Amino acid sequence: MLRAIVFAGIMLAAGGAVAGDGEAKQDANASRFEAQRVSIEKALDDGGTYGEFSSTERREVLAALARIQETLGPSGDAGQLNERQKLQVFNDQELINNIL
Repeated sequence: MLRAIVFAGIMLAAGGAVAGDGEAKQDANASRFEAQRVSIEKALDDGGTYGEFSSTERREVLAALARIQETLGPSGDAGQLNERQKLQVFNDQELINNIL
């Protein structure tokens, strides 16, 4: 269940859906991704949710989240990414989902 929520949250954040007010939508996407990132980091640190994870798995998830955040930039708009960047974000999403 948590895996589905994580996947859905990251996909929503990185989706970059088009809306009437592009700037407001970009802010919402950035906020969604940030909220999801914080949620995952808290779950990794709470000692229970992902307590069975190795330190290597934790580092991989945190590194992938950081790469996604850096690639999306402050706007959080995946629609502004080139194909290579979209592939990188997708691959990092898959890595996170597989580990979690």
